[in-house]
Formats: sequence, C-alpha cells, structure tokens
Amino acid sequence: MAQSLQRLFRKVGVHSEIISDGISLLPSHGTHLCRTNSAHGIGPKMKRTLSSLLSWRRYKRQLRRLRDFDCVVIVDHVPSAYYGSFFDDQRLRNDLGDIPIVLYDLIHLCSTPYWIRALHTEDAKNGVPAGRHFGLDRYDFHLCISDCPNAANGIRCDASLRVGIDLTDDSLMVRPKDTFSAIIDFERPDKARDRAIQVLACEQANVSYHVLSGTYDLMEIRRIYSQSSVYFVAHYESFGLPILENQACGNYVFTPDPAWCRAHWIAKSEGCANPLTPNFIVYESDCDSLARDLRRLKSDYSPDKVRETLSREQPWFLYGDLLAVERFLNMLTNRTISSSSHLGRASLRDLANLYCGISIQSVRGV
Repeated sequence: MAQSLQRLFRKVGVHSEIISDGISLLPSHGTHLCRTNSAHGIGPKMKRTLSSLLSWRRYKRQLRRLRDFDCVVIVDHVPSAYYGSFFDDQRLRNDLGDIPIVLYDLIHLCSTPYWIRALHTEDAKNGVPAGRHFGLDRYDFHLCISDCPNAANGIRCDASLRVGIDLTDDSLMVRPKDTFSAIIDFERPDKARDRAIQVLACEQANVSYHVLSGTYDLMEIRRIYSQSSVYFVAHYESFGLPILENQACGNYVFTPDPAWCRAHWIAKSEGCANPLTPNFIVYESDCDSLARDLRRLKSDYSPDKVRETLSREQPWFLYGDLLAVERFLNMLTNRTISSSSHLGRASLRDLANLYCGISIQSVRGV
C-alpha cells in the first residue's frame, strides 16, 4: 500500500519517502526514560533504561526526517489503526507541530460497524486490547482504497477521499500460465465446509489447486497469483487486497456469497442480483455446480480479459484515482487539511452510539 501511494504521488509530481519501519518508531503511551542506581551489571531496570534510551534516539532521528515534509501519512488498517496503544497522539502531535497526520487504509472506519463495535467494547475475542481507542478524531484526514460511506445518523464522513490503489507493479501482471489452476485461500475454521467443497470441486473438474498455508513474502505470494487462474475467497472480507492482486494477474474470483466481497461491488443496492463485476463468479455451495462452473470457465479462460474488465469497471483499483490525489494535495496546500483538522471529528463513542446503537451506560455501567 505504501509503495502504491508513492507511485500515485510520483505521477502527480510530488516527492514522498517511505519509512519502512516508521510505525515501530512512533512514540507509544508510557514510554519514558527511567534511572537506576544499580552498580552490579545490567539488571532489569538498566535494560529498560537502555531500551528506552535507544527508542528515544531512534524516534528523535525519525522526527527530524518527518519535519522536512508537509504531511505524514500512516499506512495501516482497521482496527489496529485506531488502537489507543498504536501511538501516543498527543506526544506525536506536539513534536510534529503543524504537520497533519493522515491515515491511508483499505476502507473507511464508518464502512464497518462491526469493528466500531469491537473497538468500543474492547472485544478480546477479536483481539482488541483494553484501552481508550479512537474514532475519526485520531487523524486529520482519511485516504481510502475503497469508497467511503455516506454520512449516517449525523456523522460526517466527508474528511476522506477514495484515492484507490496503484497496482501497476511488474509483479502484478498477466503472464503466460502453464495450466488452469486455482488458489484455495488460508484455512478458516468456521468455513471448513466451503473449503471442502472448493477442494472436491477442483478435483472433480480436474483443476489443479494450490492451498495457501503458513507465511509468504510479498514476491512469493505474487508468483503464486501470477501462475494461477482462479482465486477462492475464504470468508467475508472487509476489503481483501488479494482480490485485487489476483484480478491484476488475470485471475477470476470465486465466492459463494457476494456479501463476502462487498467492498468490490459496483452496484450498491442490496436488491441487485449481480452487484459484482464479471470477474467474480458467485457459485452455489455444492460440489457439482461449482465443478461445472470451473469446467465452463476453463474452456473459455482469458487472463487478459480479467485484467481488462478490472481496468474498465474499477480503474481506481488498478491505476488509482489521480484526480482524488490531486484534490487531496490541493486541500493540503490551501490548509483545508491542517494539524487541527481532527478536532471535533466523531469520537469512537459517537460512532458506537450512532452506527451500532450502543449506549455508554450499557457498556461501561456508568
């Protein structure tokens, strides 16, 4: 995502730099320098002191770099981008002065009431840590890959732009494919039945398949995409960047439910029979019908057609939206976006009350 945003900035003539370890160097809550009088080697307190000192020096070096720019863009995703423990907002803002802090995310927080609720209730089952988390009041502006929602229940979500993503990378191109094959996504315990149907259908249709497991580096997983023809979505995705990367490589996307790929809809109406582009195959959850779909597609498969469809139907998902990028830059120039733009934005409490119907009294007991 960071590389994509840099490509978009470069296309409109703006200089940017990627700090690959930048997030780890942000100031965190509770970080401080502690003193010790120990004279008997390095004990726990001394280790903490040395660690704090090194962290402080790395942060100060990064801060000097950041002050050379007109804006700081943090690239992260819901929900971690809104964790209170993600970084110390007050300290970072004090140190940056009048430099705005912007988030570049796959989706907008208002797109996902599920995570608004989980953040507000500190839902440990979803991995949300305890603490004071944030809403739209954390960042001065939001850049998103997918469409931002309309204002709902009085919440203004206009402090955001869909700039899309630039996937014009050499590792995401249509290449000659030795065979028609499928990718079966990482296992999800609650979707075991869907996964079993995918495997059996591939075998019944005589389609080879690659089951994803473990970990892959960026180039390795993209090699798998470029050598395949079909990508099976494993579960509901709040966005799903692999869905785009596979289409860029000429692969069809198979899903048993169009709602699993909601962020990729071209028709936003709930009652629309086909809200997705022709690159998506919505299949019946039984082995025989899925096998028939695979055979049909195999007999008339064209990876170039898939990429052309993505380029025609949703070009912002392949080339980015340069007009939106330029609009964002103009807002920075005329100070419509400033370091104080976050003030007055909807807090997590506001979002939880209005999007999820959660009252503070019922959650906190106050």
